[in-house]
Amino acid sequence: MEYPVVGKSFWIGVMNAAGISVPFWLLMYAGLRLIF
Repeated sequence: MEYPVVGKSFWIGVMNAAGISVPFWLLMYAGLRLIF
């Protein structure tokens, strides 16, 4: 899949944010597992 330069920088930012907020996502996942 080809992305424009803007798309690449956007996804790089998304990956960086995801890496920083890993504990947050783990808490969200655990919460969803408890609810469902």
